[in-house]
Amino acid sequence: MEVTPKHSPLGASICHRWWECPGSVALSAKMPEQETSFPAAEGTVAHNVAEEALKQMKKGKKFDIYSQIGNTYMEGDHEIEVTEEMCEAVIVYLDEIKRETHRFGTGWNFLSIEHPFNLRADKEAWGTNDASLYKPYDFVHVWDYKHGQGIVVDVENNKQLMYYALGAIQGKDVDRVITTIVQPRAYHPDGVVRSCEYTVSELLHFEDNLKKRIAATRKPDAPLKAGSHCKFCPALGDCPEVRAETNQVAKHAFESVQLNTSDQMVKLLEMTPRIVDFLKENEKQVKIKAERGEEISGFKLVKAKSNRIWRNENSVINKFRPVLGDSMFGKLKLLSPAQLEKLGKDLLKKDELLPFIDKPDKGLSLVADSDPRKAVDGVSPQEAFKDV
Repeated sequence: MEVTPKHSPLGASICHRWWECPGSVALSAKMPEQETSFPAAEGTVAHNVAEEALKQMKKGKKFDIYSQIGNTYMEGDHEIEVTEEMCEAVIVYLDEIKRETHRFGTGWNFLSIEHPFNLRADKEAWGTNDASLYKPYDFVHVWDYKHGQGIVVDVENNKQLMYYALGAIQGKDVDRVITTIVQPRAYHPDGVVRSCEYTVSELLHFEDNLKKRIAATRKPDAPLKAGSHCKFCPALGDCPEVRAETNQVAKHAFESVQLNTSDQMVKLLEMTPRIVDFLKENEKQVKIKAERGEEISGFKLVKAKSNRIWRNENSVINKFRPVLGDSMFGKLKLLSPAQLEKLGKDLLKKDELLPFIDKPDKGLSLVADSDPRKAVDGVSPQEAFKDV
C-alpha cells in the first residue's frame, strides 16, 4: 500500500524555495529525513495548543489556555513545555480570530480549523490551513500562525499564504480572499498581525504560474539556483550550486578584502549566510559519521561540556531550607523593562515606567533589504567631522 508522506514535496511552506530553485525538489527527495529542530518542535506544540483552543471555542466551550502551562509534549527528540510566553503568543492568534468571527457575524460554524486541502493545480500539491473563515458570497479569510521569532515573515505576495488561499476558496462562492499572518514573537513595523487581500482572479493567475513552476521541478534537468531560499533546505549540504559558491569564496580566501570592488564585497555578503549554513551542515554530517563509528582523521568525539543541575528544585528547597535558610537563594535581580511592564500592566499607569527607561545606542548593523527595520543613512568621514 502506498504511504502518503507527512508533508507534500510541493508544499506551501517550501513553495518559495522550489519556485526559485526547481531542482531542489528532486535533490531534497534523495536526502534522509531531517531531525526536528527545537524551534520547529516548539512551533508545532504552540500550533497544537492553538488548534485545541479553537476547537473547544467552536463547540461553545470555555478553554482556559493558562491551564496548559507546565504540560510537556515530545516532538521529535525534544521535550517541549507549554510556558506562559507560549500561551500569551497563542492568545494573540485566538483573539484575532475571535474578533473577526464576531465582527462579520458569520458564527463559528463558518470557521475551519486545520482544514486539509488538495489543489487542483497538481495531485502532489496539498496541505492544511491553520484556520479560515468563510463568509458566503463575499470572502474567505485565511490565517497562518507563526510562532518563530528568528525570521520575520512578510504577508505581501507571500507564496505560502497564496497557496493556502487557493486551498481555502475551493468549492466556495467568493470574490476576494484575505490572508493574515499572526507572528506575536517577532518585531515588524506593521505589527504582529499583518494582512493582505487578493481578488479571486489574482489567485487564479497565481495558480497558473504555480502549475508552470511545478512542471519545472519535474524536468530531468531542473535547474538549481542558490539564494536566500536555500536556508533550511535539506539538500543544502549536497547542493552543487552552493558548493560552487563556497569554492568561489575559497579561491579568494587569502586575498585582501580591501582590494575587492563594492560589487564583489556585496556578492560575498549575500553568499555568506548560505555558505555558513553549508559549512554547518558539513560539520553535522561529519559528526554523524563519527557517531556511527567512522574514524575521522584529526578529530575525535568527546563528551559535551555541561553544568550540574538540580534533579528537582522543590525537593532541594524542602530538604535544605530549614538548615540553610534564604541564603541558599541567589541575589534578587531587577526585572528587565519588558518584564516589569508585563508584571505591572494592571497595576501601573500607562507609560509610568518610561521616565526610568533608556535604550542605549549600539551603533549600526548592516542587514538585508528584506529586514523590516527602517533604514538609516550612513555618515561619511567628512560629514562626521564637519564641525570640528
